[in-house]
Amino acid sequence: MWLDSSLLFLGFISLLNGVTALITSKAPVYGLITTILSAAVAGLVMYMMYRYFYRPKADNSRRTWNWKGFAATTLSVLLWIAVTIFSGLLPTSVNLQLPAIALVIVGLVAFGVRWLLKRQFNIQSALVAQPRR
Repeated sequence: MWLDSSLLFLGFISLLNGVTALITSKAPVYGLITTILSAAVAGLVMYMMYRYFYRPKADNSRRTWNWKGFAATTLSVLLWIAVTIFSGLLPTSVNLQLPAIALVIVGLVAFGVRWLLKRQFNIQSALVAQPRR
């Protein structure tokens, strides 16, 4: 589930930055390291939300407020913000600025790998609550 969400965010962030850079002819905002780390932590945030709040096998009549889940999700969102900010401060020699077309290709490859993994290994998505079995 984490990998599925991370690939989704990697594809979305890369495509968004690439298309925006193509349209405006400005350099992409995020470097490669920032994009990959942000996508990985965004996948963690989505998994935390799925784990603590969707709970597909739980009985909805006895659902109570989950402070532990709220704290874990809040901390993971703060980690996501911190990783995005601090990885953006890396020098451009480490945090490479890819051309716009390369970002579009990275985004399309991420979506393609996500689709193949879901099809091949039946990976479940953390963005949608799974049906009860």
